Amino acid sequence: KATEGNYYHDASFNYNMANGKAAGMQMGAYDFARPDLFSPATEANYFWAFAGGKIIADGHSLYPMVDFEVFNGHVGAGSYTAWFNAWSADVKAKTSHFLRPVIYASAGNGMCDLATSCVLSAWVAHYNGENLYTGNPWDGCCSCCNYVDPCTKNGWTYWQVSSTGSMCGISGNTDFDAYPLSLSLLISYQGVK
Repeated sequence: KATEGNYYHDASFNYNMANGKAAGMQMGAYDFARPDLFSPATEANYFWAFAGGKIIADGHSLYPMVDFEVFNGHVGAGSYTAWFNAWSADVKAKTSHFLRPVIYASAGNGMCDLATSCVLSAWVAHYNGENLYTGNPWDGCCSCCNYVDPCTKNGWTYWQVSSTGSMCGISGNTDFDAYPLSLSLLISYQGVK
């Protein structure tokens, strides 16, 4: 997490980004969206001013992400999708690097409220108990959550499988996420260019 709204930034963000990249990891930054409080431009400006210097073409930076968990209105936009599209356009205009921002939301109502097109990358949160390597984030969710690629259950880029994982070097619980392809394809398809 890099930012939330226009009032919070993670004090550990720069440390985490620098050390993760130094360890050879692919690192990303996300904005916890508050569309109920702020316009897309306000949040995009705040996010980029804080995190933009770390979202570079260095072989270790992933596309920026927007975390949608609050669905109480969308200031400055006619829908949540329009809010995301405006945020995305504002962020992309701030750099000469190619960026394709990613949407994060739950497999249920979150993805239903974000009626986006199939060309967007979806980071789906669904703790359905399925295996990280063989499971699918769409199993066990609402009927409309499959909007990214209807009826195939293949419409996802990232899947947040659990919030209670453990990993060497990290104390306490950590989120576990899956990417369905190889590391080289992750860098090729989702890395900042």
